[in-house]
Amino acid sequence: MPNSGGSQHSLLGAGSSHGLGGGSNHGLGRGSNHGKSKKAASDSGAKAAATAGNVEKIAAQESKYLTISRIVVIVIILAIAAIVSTGAYLFLDNTEEDNYNDQYEYVTNTAKDAVAFHVNNVYLSVNSLSRILSAEAKSSAQTFPFVTFPIFETLCLNARVQGGFKTITYQPLVNLTNLQQWNNYSHHNQNWMVQSRESAIASSKGAIIPSRYIEQPIPASVYFGFDEGATLAPEYGGDTFMPIWMTSPPPYIPVLINFDLYALLKITIDASISAREPVMAEVQDASAMAGTLLSAEDNDRYHTDVLANNGSQFNPFDHPHTQIFAPVFEDPNDDNSAVVGVIDFVVTWDKYMAGLLPEGTFGVHCVVKNTCGQSYTYKIEGNKAIFLGKGDLHETKFDSTEVVLPFYDLRRPNETTGIWGHCLYSYHMYASQEYEDKYRDKSALGLTMVVASTFFFIIMVFFLYDWFLKRRNSKVLDVAAKTSAIVASLFPTNVRDRLLNAAANDAKTTPTLSDAKSDDTRNRMKLKNFLQSEVEIDSTTNVDDQSNDHAELHVYGSKPIADIFPDTTIMFADIVGFTAWSSTREPSQVFTLLENIYKSFDDIATRRRVFKVETVGDCYVAVCGLPDPRNDHAVVMARFARACLKRMQELVHKLEVMLGPDTADLNMRIGLHSGPVTAGVLRGERARFQLFGDTMNTASRMESNGMKGMIQMSQETADLLTAAGKGSWIFPREDKIVAKGKGSLQTYWLASERPDHGRTSSQVEEQRVATEPNQIRLDKSERLIKWNGDLLLKLLKEIEASRDASLGGLSVEESKYDGTRSGTVLDEVEEIVHLPNFALHQSPNPNTIQLSPEVEDQLLSYIGAVSMLYKDNPFHCFEHASHVTMSVSKLMSRIIAPDLSDEDVGEGNVEALLHDHTYGITSDPLTQFACVFSALIHDVDHTGVPNNQLNRENPQLAEMYGGRSTAEQNSVDLAWKLLMSPDYEALRHAIYKTPDEQARFRQLVVNSVMATDIMDKDLGALRKGRWNRAFSEQSSDNTEDDVNRKATIVMEHLIQASD
Repeated sequence: MPNSGGSQHSLLGAGSSHGLGGGSNHGLGRGSNHGKSKKAASDSGAKAAATAGNVEKIAAQESKYLTISRIVVIVIILAIAAIVSTGAYLFLDNTEEDNYNDQYEYVTNTAKDAVAFHVNNVYLSVNSLSRILSAEAKSSAQTFPFVTFPIFETLCLNARVQGGFKTITYQPLVNLTNLQQWNNYSHHNQNWMVQSRESAIASSKGAIIPSRYIEQPIPASVYFGFDEGATLAPEYGGDTFMPIWMTSPPPYIPVLINFDLYALLKITIDASISAREPVMAEVQDASAMAGTLLSAEDNDRYHTDVLANNGSQFNPFDHPHTQIFAPVFEDPNDDNSAVVGVIDFVVTWDKYMAGLLPEGTFGVHCVVKNTCGQSYTYKIEGNKAIFLGKGDLHETKFDSTEVVLPFYDLRRPNETTGIWGHCLYSYHMYASQEYEDKYRDKSALGLTMVVASTFFFIIMVFFLYDWFLKRRNSKVLDVAAKTSAIVASLFPTNVRDRLLNAAANDAKTTPTLSDAKSDDTRNRMKLKNFLQSEVEIDSTTNVDDQSNDHAELHVYGSKPIADIFPDTTIMFADIVGFTAWSSTREPSQVFTLLENIYKSFDDIATRRRVFKVETVGDCYVAVCGLPDPRNDHAVVMARFARACLKRMQELVHKLEVMLGPDTADLNMRIGLHSGPVTAGVLRGERARFQLFGDTMNTASRMESNGMKGMIQMSQETADLLTAAGKGSWIFPREDKIVAKGKGSLQTYWLASERPDHGRTSSQVEEQRVATEPNQIRLDKSERLIKWNGDLLLKLLKEIEASRDASLGGLSVEESKYDGTRSGTVLDEVEEIVHLPNFALHQSPNPNTIQLSPEVEDQLLSYIGAVSMLYKDNPFHCFEHASHVTMSVSKLMSRIIAPDLSDEDVGEGNVEALLHDHTYGITSDPLTQFACVFSALIHDVDHTGVPNNQLNRENPQLAEMYGGRSTAEQNSVDLAWKLLMSPDYEALRHAIYKTPDEQARFRQLVVNSVMATDIMDKDLGALRKGRWNRAFSEQSSDNTEDDVNRKATIVMEHLIQASD
């Protein structure tokens, strides 16, 4: 049984092997693979988690750096804020301090000058009056003390005005030996008061009422004391007396005369005699003046009218008054001669405070001090002074601002300063809190706060920006973590790294045109990046270092930026009649039209996503289908062309009032064609985007062979519109056009927004032509009336502005001229039209002048009536007259606004220079109005035939005007008669307001209109002679006739050249 056993063994071995091995292998294999699968999944998850963790770790690290950077930035900003704020405060505070000090120095210097002026006037007046009285006594052979001055009031009035004195009194020196003789002299010579009072009343111009003076004799003897306590000299003692003898102003009550002032002020008077020059006394009580030397009313008037003591709470007599005593010498030329009397000058310090500081200066304190221990305080506010009270009342805080200004002028200071009774006065100026607040308004602190607030705002903006940045970064980080986890879970590490590196490299590289694979991508990259910006030329490329072939192919160092666009529609739009219209317009008017039209087209293009290519002159080129390709380019362009045509027609009607006749006649001629086009940036100086190709040429032919006010398109564009379901928009042109290089082409018209189906182009044209003679012509006439009305209304406003300035507004004084005359219009023609002389005045702006609605209505009515008087013939119709009016206005504007260089103007008056330059036309708006008015009426009722033929056809009219200038005279008469009708009274009064203005206006109109007849021999001879006399060698611009003769020539040539 060995085989069996072997077999069995084999089977057992095989079975064992199969069972164990297979089982084992199967089990291990499956177990092992399953374990690997879990491990791979675990590894993949770990990698994703690790990647996400790495992202978060990197983000955390970067966030840490950002936080540090953020803190550093904030610290830097705060440091800069502190430094800038502190620096700004110090700078502004120092600037404010400097301004304050400079202003205070200026104020005190002004006060110093004012005080010096007052001191000089005071001492000059005092010394002068002393010498004058001595000289007067000597010249009249009078002997002191028995001296009376007949013109004492006149002499003292001048001194009071110059020196600012309130009163002046003269006291002669009387001794005991001649006391009785003086009493007798004063009693017999008291009539001087009558003369002084009469002089004072006359000089006061009604301020002094004569009835205020008390009529009574003076005291019979020298006395001292008041009321019942008065004692006659010499009973009160002493052997020297100085009675008050003469006063200015004359005394209110004569009882003041012979009062012994020496007994009252002996110390000060002795000081004056000892010093032999004027001395100032202590501040005295001035109340004794009330009711004696001055009446209470006169004293109040003096302080109210003369002094600037507004705001004071004190009675005027309580204000400080001081007396100045000046010796009177026996010999006026010898100060060492005997003193024979004194003059007492009473001053109030209010007088010398007024006008001490510049206007607008407030809050400066001035303390008046003297060496006798007295002080009084004022507050100065500009040219006013407010008395604050007795004593030094300035704010002690401002002691450092003290400025001392002496109020004395001593001839011998060393000898007279220490004399007892001689008080030396001085001003002590101080700033105050009010003054400091004005010039130191703490603006430095406010501005510093503004600076600090600005930095605070910057920090807040930084925090806000940082918050948004962190928010965005958080989202980006979240997306990046998720993306990294996905990439890490899908791709092996090496593949993932390569993908990320490639993406990183792509992010660092700017896409170029060569990277684009599709046409759309290339179009967007090429055109969107370069359409609205000029191409920058690579100036660093050295062409000389390259081969000649390469240099020829790439002169800019890079490939050209260009591409082909297969589906586009191009529009050419040209303004019909623009060349002729622009030839008669100012450059500014031409550009006003083009700018308005092109701007409107640009706005429409923006709304409809049409690309504007360029404008060449009056041609507008646009394209649809690039840079963004679109399937409906033909439809969009058709709508765009129709909108442009409609907008053009609206604009020219609105602009006609501004730009003149025929503007509304302008229209567009538009051509459309669809096809491929080459587009790109043509580099070089002023690089720009351009289109090339046959499509451009064909579109141009569509426009040039089109019709006014119509949109012509090619067969290709028409097919596209039909395919888009817009076949109702188009209808064929009956005749084929012959285009250069294209031969005969069938074209189509684009219908208006409300097309009439079934109409041919000939039917459209027939209807347009049929409607023109009626409605269109009527509309044009109304536009011309409005335009002429606006032009003449502007000139009427200039007339009114000139009249308001020069005449101040006149009442209407019109002559009764009604058109009847003994001669003809031709007889009124003058060789010289006299214009007004130049007068410099400030005229109001004519644009601010408002004429009555009645004037405006009558002006438009009159122009309308004139238009009805015109006949419908080619060169003598209302439209032609409007063109002449426009031309005259244009030439007039160049005359009245010539190009003058700065050298021509120099330092002279510009208005006077223009007046001379234009022979006076500039200065007279009435002349300018008359010239334009004459252009408007110059062909009224003209039949369109020469005067010779008109005389044969209308012998009655020829006989009326003597067979000369018949049409022109008839035009003047008809237009003038119409103007003189009652319907235009307000209009006439706006044109002229005096008979002289009416006559000058008539003369200007006659000469201007008659100048249009260039065939009349007598008129030609008159003009030729005028020209020879005006520009001969003997002529000059020095005479009025020469200037007016040249002005007449200019005005007549204006209308001749325009006609």
